[in-house]
Amino acid sequence: MLHNSLRYILAVAQAGSIRVAANMLNVAQSAISRQIINVEADLGVSLFERHARGVSLTPAGEGFLRFARDTRGLSGRVRSEIDALSGFRRGVVRIWAIDSVSQDVLPRAIIHFTAENPGIRFEVTVASTEEVVAAVEDVRADIGIAFQPQLPAAVRASLRLRFPVHALMSVDHPLAKADSLSLTEALEYPIALTPAGSGSRILLEATALAAGVGLMPKFESNSIQMLSNFAQSTSGITFLSRLCAASGLKSGQLAAVRLRDRLMSVARIEMLLLRDRALPAAAAQFHEHMARALRYASKQ
Repeated sequence: MLHNSLRYILAVAQAGSIRVAANMLNVAQSAISRQIINVEADLGVSLFERHARGVSLTPAGEGFLRFARDTRGLSGRVRSEIDALSGFRRGVVRIWAIDSVSQDVLPRAIIHFTAENPGIRFEVTVASTEEVVAAVEDVRADIGIAFQPQLPAAVRASLRLRFPVHALMSVDHPLAKADSLSLTEALEYPIALTPAGSGSRILLEATALAAGVGLMPKFESNSIQMLSNFAQSTSGITFLSRLCAASGLKSGQLAAVRLRDRLMSVARIEMLLLRDRALPAAAAQFHEHMARALRYASKQ
C-alpha cells in the first residue's frame, strides 16, 4: 500500500545515500533518483541536499519525512483493520529488540502468541539500543525493546522494568555461591564486557570510576551468547542481567550473583512505541502479551 516514492524517500533519508538505499531495497539507483525528482517537481521544493558523501534532508524534506512516516504507520493500521472486518486474524508485527531480550523471553513470547494466533507473522530485528530507538521513530518497528534508551520526543516508553546487572560466572567459580559482590571484588578475575558505549558498559564504567578501579576486559563482544559462553567456560566473569542468561541459569551451568553497587540495581529495559501512533491490531495485541512476559521475567 505504501507508494514507491514514499518507500524510496524513507530509505534514502535513513541511509543518507541513494546508492546505499538502492542496495537496501534491491532496486536501481536511477529508479530512486527518478522518484525523488518527480516528487520534488510536484512539490516545487528540494527534499534532499546533495553532497560528496551522500544526501541530507532539507527543511522541506524533514516535513515530507514526517508525512511519509505517518503514511507508513497508517498503511499498516488500515491493513489490520480490513483484516479484522473480514474476520481474519492476520497481520505482521515488526519488532526491533536488544540481544538480551532475543535470547529467551522474546522468542518464547512469540511462540506462545502464535500458537493462539497462527495467522500473525513476525519480523524481528536484533539491534543496539540506538538502532531500536531509530527504528521506532522511523516506523520501521511497531514495537521496540531497549536497554536504558535516550528517547527523542517522538518516542515514548510504554513499559519500564528494572533488570539489575549481575555478575555471571560458571557454577564452579569460587564466587558462585556468594550472596552478593562488589564490582571491585569481581575484578579480581578476568572479565568480559559489552562494547564501549553500550548501556551496561556505561553503568560499569561509572561504578568503576566511583570505586577508583579500572576496567581491563579480557574479552569484549556485542554478542550475549559469546559473553555467556566466556563466563561459562572460563574462570572469568561477565556483567549482564539475568534475562541475558536465562537458558544457562535454567540448565545450572551459570550462576548469577547480585552486585551491591548502586548503579547495578537501577538498570532497566523499556518497551518503546511511537508517540501518538495507534498500533495495528496485531501489534497492539502482541504488545500486551510481551509486556506481561517481561513483567514476569523481571520477577524471576
